[in-house]
Amino acid sequence: IENVIKICSEEEENEKKNNEIMEGYKKVLIYEKEKLLLDLIYSQGIDNNYYEKIMQLTKLDIQGKNITILLIETQKRFFDSKNDEFELILKSLIKYDYEYLNLNEYQGIIFLCIPLIMHDKNKLIKLGENIKNKLELNYDLKSFLLFGRNIDRFDDIAKEFKAMEQESDLKYFYENDT
Repeated sequence: IENVIKICSEEEENEKKNNEIMEGYKKVLIYEKEKLLLDLIYSQGIDNNYYEKIMQLTKLDIQGKNITILLIETQKRFFDSKNDEFELILKSLIKYDYEYLNLNEYQGIIFLCIPLIMHDKNKLIKLGENIKNKLELNYDLKSFLLFGRNIDRFDDIAKEFKAMEQESDLKYFYENDT
């Protein structure tokens, strides 16, 4: 009986170690993906293998699709403290492949990967309104949403993001926040 207990204890310990290793591996993958997306919007550290890594670690794909960037800014600190909850909201609202990146406590960015035949400006506006409404309803949070233009090349993402940041500086002049 002692031998069986020892074997069970060792198996339990091994399973615990394997779970810790898997959790660490998942964290490394998340870090790698976030770093790739940050490099993509700031056009840094891009080498020959970069786009291959993007295709492997993210849902971003430009073959037969466009990428539309959605920049979300809030008036209060939100993204750092409610990041996981916000990702659940996005999963419930977005029907396309997408990647979400928490830029800082006031800004988040969503890369919408939309098939060319499904691209509909009105659906995007409705999606933006739904996100905005969820933020206001669930968190009493005012937000500003800005959609970028359709992008069909990874090389254009940094340029578009820079233009969007400049445009967001004018948000106080907009009547509607979407």
